[in-house]
Amino acid sequence: MLSNTAYGKSSVRLVKISRHGDRHDLKDVTVAIRFEGDFDRSYTHGENADVLPTDTMKNTVYALAAEHPVDEPEAFGALLARHFIDRNPKLRRVRVDLSEHPWGRIAIGGRSHSHAFVSQGAEVRSARVIADQDAVMVSAGIEDLVLLKSSRSAFTGFLRDEYTTLAETTDRILATAMTATWSYRASSSTTTSPGEPYAPHCSRHSRSTIANRSSTHSTRWHQPRSTTSRR
Repeated sequence: MLSNTAYGKSSVRLVKISRHGDRHDLKDVTVAIRFEGDFDRSYTHGENADVLPTDTMKNTVYALAAEHPVDEPEAFGALLARHFIDRNPKLRRVRVDLSEHPWGRIAIGGRSHSHAFVSQGAEVRSARVIADQDAVMVSAGIEDLVLLKSSRSAFTGFLRDEYTTLAETTDRILATAMTATWSYRASSSTTTSPGEPYAPHCSRHSRSTIANRSSTHSTRWHQPRSTTSRR
């Protein structure tokens, strides 16, 4: 007897260009999908009647992206999750992980180019959608937000023992890569529109808030909360 069966498709790279006359918008997202359900007979008897091919999962990402906006990863993830739950009776739970890779417009003569872009670095906007027949749960975040502060960062009052040689300082350089995550309130799957944006500007606002607070406040090292990590 199998205690749990799951399978899925990872590393589905989706790049969508929306053309509005001469001005184009670019979205670059990597998607991973995980199915959890009653797929035991595929493993115990070699029967695949209830198994959706992982290649179909990949094709579904591209098909829904062609038919619907990919403005916010949370909303597109919810759209994918609802699609899979509604069409696969043996599927108990689906998880969709999305990582959005940022691009910015190239400046030409002081103006943003309409269809030329440059990568914005390693920072990633992330989202995770978990759905079953009763609810859709959404979390999101920012990964690898690189910050540097050249002054007014302190590290004092730390624990010392006989091997401690580090001197206290109230003014030093701070450089870090930050990951922050948050969760949205759970929604009933029967009342939430699959394409409804959970927070149209939440991630961009959070990124600005983190950067602004870092630059305008004196920084002292402390143990981070469980939802935020530095390294």
